[in-house]
Amino acid sequence: MNITKCDLCKRTIKKGGAYFRLFDPFVSFELCSNCSEPIVELLKSKGLIKDKKEGKKKK
Repeated sequence: MNITKCDLCKRTIKKGGAYFRLFDPFVSFELCSNCSEPIVELLKSKGLIKDKKEGKKKK
């Protein structure tokens, strides 16, 4: 059984829950949605990521 915990607040991340994961061949970490919110907002403001809703085109 694999239990995923946030590397900052140490809360358990539920299976299927939202979390931020950065993987590098040498370093990886996972953050819960609460702890990763400032990082996600920064990436959105710089235009590096988009919401899933914004990325979809309407027909």
